[in-house]
Amino acid sequence: MSIENLAEIVAALPAGERELFQRLFTVTATNGELKLPQAMHPWVEKQFGSVAAVRRQRVVRVTNNITGEEALFNRLRAARPIDAWDTTGLDEELETARGRDVFQDPLTGTPEDVFGRVSGKH
Repeated sequence: MSIENLAEIVAALPAGERELFQRLFTVTATNGELKLPQAMHPWVEKQFGSVAAVRRQRVVRVTNNITGEEALFNRLRAARPIDAWDTTGLDEELETARGRDVFQDPLTGTPEDVFGRVSGKH
């Protein structure tokens, strides 16, 4: 079982349990899609295994119907790179990080939505 299959798991519950669950929670599953610039392909393949896995991702949203709180689950989020910083050498770390800043050139360093990029004055 996997969180990606949560909607199917809920649907397979006996009617009474399913109704009780659905009074408390709403589960929505969808596929998110991105366009990846060619320049990102080597990094994506190294980090996530394949470009295809990033282009189309399963996203599961669980909403608490009582509190209104929501959580999004996506398997690739757990594999994303996270920099752990030691603040004792913060100035040096910030200088090093400047070379890894994907926003220096967002057209080649970040993915694009399937409908294109939103661009504006800033």
